[in-house]
Amino acid sequence: MSFPDSELLRLLPQYLDVERLSADHPDYTAEMARKVLEELIEASVDHSPLQKEEDASAQAADSVLIFTDGGSRGNPGPAGIGVVVLSGEETLVEVGESIGEATNNEAEYRALIRGLEESKRVGARRVDIRMDSQLIVRQVEGRYKVKHPVLKGHYAQVMLLLNGFDSWKVLHIPREMNARADALANLGMDSA
Repeated sequence: MSFPDSELLRLLPQYLDVERLSADHPDYTAEMARKVLEELIEASVDHSPLQKEEDASAQAADSVLIFTDGGSRGNPGPAGIGVVVLSGEETLVEVGESIGEATNNEAEYRALIRGLEESKRVGARRVDIRMDSQLIVRQVEGRYKVKHPVLKGHYAQVMLLLNGFDSWKVLHIPREMNARADALANLGMDSA
């Protein structure tokens, strides 16, 4: 699949709807934006490619485990994200920050996006994602459709980021198993 304009893809998640994008950036019509979003959402993503056998030490250096959480006080309301990126027992990245006003689901997606960006920054080639949002996990797996326009933009950004890794997995976990990311997201909400 080829995308018509990377700048358009970068702008989409920042807008509540494609009509506003078109109004603020006349070079991009609402129809262009809708088409790009639909292409991204309909794109089939092979998220479990065959991997070459490598020695265990090389795998440990480029594989990470990502825990993310997002939340808002009110829906929408002051929102925060929490991200923990691990390599083996080593914590590579921790993020707890405010993202302004957002819904719970927007915050969950923004946390996942940040986790993927941080994983790419530290050189990861394989990511294993753990989240306590069943909705977001099922959407990323392709089991649930993404219907909300804002979430479609975030979903598209997630899928683009995931395509940049050699392999990825996503798993829904209970909130208790996501305690550190949850605590970081709460710190973010506290500072909103």
